[in-house]
Amino acid sequence: MEIDTHKLLKEANEAQNSGKNELAKNLYKKILDLVPEHPDAHHNLSIILIKENLVEEARKHIEAFLENEHLMEEYYNTAGRFYLITKEFEKAVELLTKAIKINNNSIKPYFLKGTALRFLGKFYESLEYFKKSTELAPELPEVHNAYGVALGSVGKFEESIKYYKETIKLDPNFADAYANLATALHKSNNYTEAMEIFYKAIDLKPNNYLLYSNLASLYQSLGEDEKTFSFYEKSLELNSN
Repeated sequence: MEIDTHKLLKEANEAQNSGKNELAKNLYKKILDLVPEHPDAHHNLSIILIKENLVEEARKHIEAFLENEHLMEEYYNTAGRFYLITKEFEKAVELLTKAIKINNNSIKPYFLKGTALRFLGKFYESLEYFKKSTELAPELPEVHNAYGVALGSVGKFEESIKYYKETIKLDPNFADAYANLATALHKSNNYTEAMEIFYKAIDLKPNNYLLYSNLASLYQSLGEDEKTFSFYEKSLELNSN
């Protein structure tokens, strides 16, 4: 009796969507025993393996489905994200570029490609992709924060401020956005507001030593030596624990 791989794939997808990963893995492997080059099984299995941090096992399935010339955008996104995790940034950029060519109105490949370019030190080039991310998904706080960071990476601190503020408007508990905003305000010589925001960031992340170090730097700019030393000491204390 011939086994229906379409039925198996449907069962595997349902198991994966229900969080039954072991069952899903077994079903995908059964499909691959029958059809070794099956791109859907390789792709979906790789997603589970990435989540389980089984990187080298996932790599085999990533490489297998990439041999197929006719892939959907999501397959390139998955592969691009994988190569971001493994710090193979050039490879990630190559695959995410293919994803964008398939669908230039999807947030994921733009955001991931911007991230890969930033890790490559191509800060100016990354701006285009983070900016596009804010246009495609203005409701997501993380895209505004990422664009702000990219702007700061090229010294555009004043321009970055509005994106951090938009992040905080969308998510008032986004601690990193407060920290980034405070730094941008400091770099823009807006010391009073920077101080206020640094304290808000510390309220959200009281054990983050970098916040105390940055606040010490702000007090140093203000010529307040006692507070400068106090916050540097607090930063060193937290960093040593």
